[in-house]
Amino acid sequence: MRDVRMRGFAERADVEDVEAFLCARAKPLAAEDVPLLECVGRVLAGDVRAEVNVPGFLRA
Repeated sequence: MRDVRMRGFAERADVEDVEAFLCARAKPLAAEDVPLLECVGRVLAGDVRAEVNVPGFLRA
């Protein structure tokens, strides 16, 4: 394989065209419940909220 660093691209594309290209092909995945220890490398689909204030005092 030849070294192509610092050569640039053969042709350029407009940002809007690339965005449309990607949006047409990338579809969102459905949310799923996963145990905490299996969540490494994943992205949250919603907010995480604590049941109690942590820490439990005002001057934190």
